[in-house]
Amino acid sequence: MATRDDDAPLPTLYARASAPTASVDDCARLRRAVARSSVADAQETLDAWPTADVKYALADRREADALRRAGAIASAVDAHERFLALTRAIEAMPRAEVEAHEREARADGRDEATTRARTRGGDGTTGRNDAREEKVRRYRAKRAVETRLETIRATLARRDGGDGDEDEEDEDGDALEREFWTLTLERAVYESLDELPTLRVESEMLARRSELEDARERERERMANEDERVGRRAPEIYTIERDAAAMSLAADVVRVDPRARMRSEVFRPSHILPTMTIEQAGEIERAEMLERRAREVERARLAEIDRASKSEDQLEEEALRKARAWDEFKDDNPYGGGNSKLRPCG
Repeated sequence: MATRDDDAPLPTLYARASAPTASVDDCARLRRAVARSSVADAQETLDAWPTADVKYALADRREADALRRAGAIASAVDAHERFLALTRAIEAMPRAEVEAHEREARADGRDEATTRARTRGGDGTTGRNDAREEKVRRYRAKRAVETRLETIRATLARRDGGDGDEDEEDEDGDALEREFWTLTLERAVYESLDELPTLRVESEMLARRSELEDARERERERMANEDERVGRRAPEIYTIERDAAAMSLAADVVRVDPRARMRSEVFRPSHILPTMTIEQAGEIERAEMLERRAREVERARLAEIDRASKSEDQLEEEALRKARAWDEFKDDNPYGGGNSKLRPCG
């Protein structure tokens, strides 16, 4: 549904959607405005787009980031898919990433066992090595794009400062600006391909959690209805016929009568009764989950601070060092090697 803010110029809507804390509504307004203006035409390649319009191909990507921040994981996955589909249609996605995206799309339709049997080696080592090599390749390509973007930013800043020949600046500036937005689009493709697998898993977990919560809610309603039905039933009183003399005994004598005590305890369960309800146990688990989540957020914050304090070379060396250590661990611990000793004929 269009609003009055949707009538704002595209540059204004893009500036709002590009803010680090942009809302889902701001990003949705940009996407709707781009769709109405036919700027992001999937029927044309990126080379046919005007330089000023290239950035509008990022509309779905901006909305995906806002949806992820808002916790709408399933909608964020859909926005990422729309963005990747557009970049493929306009030939803005690198060829290597097109092939990788096609492999992931084919793998989504198979279960884990079938995928392992068809795409991996006999022990699964080849598939894991391919996945690691794919991540390393994408990481290096992304780093190269980011390095080039920093160089372009510095060049454009010097041009805006008035250094150099004016005609040459105009000619080079247009080419640099187009290259800047093209590389920005390419970097967004790398980021979407890196984020999508994690978001898909998170979306699936949230869907399962919703199903579990619905099942628990139905069970609580059923138990409430059962308690209400049992509560309306007339109490059943079991008595033993006694003669008139026994019925005239005093109440205190009856309370200490062994036979009366046995009758009162005959239906006592032999097992230990629960000490809390399902709801109380669930609240305890929820509190523990929130505490774990808070610890994870704190660890992530400290890791981000540590990462920000390191240079680019240090980060790249650290990533390569971890990859080598992981490869060495895999070589020393082949897949399935720990189970062979448990079989009598291993």
